[in-house]
Amino acid sequence: MNTWALCLFTGAFTALGLIPMPRFLEKRNVVDEASQRSSHVGVVPRGAGVVLYSSFLLAVLVGLAFSLWEDSNLVISAALLVGALMFIGLADDVFGVPIAARLLLQVLIGSMVAVLASPTNVRLGFGLMLFVIVGLGVATIINTVNFMDGINGISGVTAAVVAAIYASLALEANIDDIGLLSLCVAATAIGFLPHNVPRARIFLGDSGSYYLGVSLGVLNVLLWVKGFSTIVVLAPLSLYLADVAVTLVTRMLRGERFWEPHRGHRYQRLANGGLGHTRTTVFVGVLTAVGGAASWLDRLGHRPWAIATVAALLAVYFFAPIGGAAPAKAQPAS
Repeated sequence: MNTWALCLFTGAFTALGLIPMPRFLEKRNVVDEASQRSSHVGVVPRGAGVVLYSSFLLAVLVGLAFSLWEDSNLVISAALLVGALMFIGLADDVFGVPIAARLLLQVLIGSMVAVLASPTNVRLGFGLMLFVIVGLGVATIINTVNFMDGINGISGVTAAVVAAIYASLALEANIDDIGLLSLCVAATAIGFLPHNVPRARIFLGDSGSYYLGVSLGVLNVLLWVKGFSTIVVLAPLSLYLADVAVTLVTRMLRGERFWEPHRGHRYQRLANGGLGHTRTTVFVGVLTAVGGAASWLDRLGHRPWAIATVAALLAVYFFAPIGGAAPAKAQPAS
């Protein structure tokens, strides 16, 4: 089995594995019921993350069986860390986990990603501070994906695009393990999309958004410790990070409880203001790809152009005259 066959297998396994999940989750009442702050109506099962992660883990094991990994210890360790955080999200989907406990576990487990750093890499000059930086960074990406996962397809498309960008960067630098891991993450995200777009049969839930978030966080850190610049690894995520940062700061300045569900994100205003779920998702996906172009500009030594590209995509996202304020009633999940 070669790289592309493994990716095709991973995407197909994800798509097929999700077919029975809606009925399974409905029977166990693991569902999202529409509320005043929802961007959908009706009841939709949540918890796709267990299938996405199972597909990812199976890809790792199949790759191991076919000797596709150069550093199997790194790959297996990364897969186990991704699984640990996905199961925290799954526990929240099924039982509910207090916010403080979730955040603490995200930082603690996320900090272990620093162990995957090469001992010869200059990044280890940070010492113990590296664990703090990595733990907070991984937790930030997890929660960013979780907060932004509010309309059909948006996080599946974003994760697929970002992972593909990371794959291109890693493969160009001959870091084949990270490149193939990135492609496997992209394949699971793509395999999920037919079940979520245009009509949602199932939501990612916390398990799914945690899986995608920690996967992107691990890939982000692995590239960073391999010497890629901060701009290179963060540019593809710049739209997601900026939307969450602006929304949280705005809500705090208004004295709102920023941790509670709401419809104040820019993507929600776009979707509910007339653009709709699918067109908003495409809009976000295209701008995320532009962030990937910024990564390559920086990688090729054109940092001023990279920064200008990120600034331009954020300006288009936040100030383009598309949509308006979120209306009072939720829109259908389609």
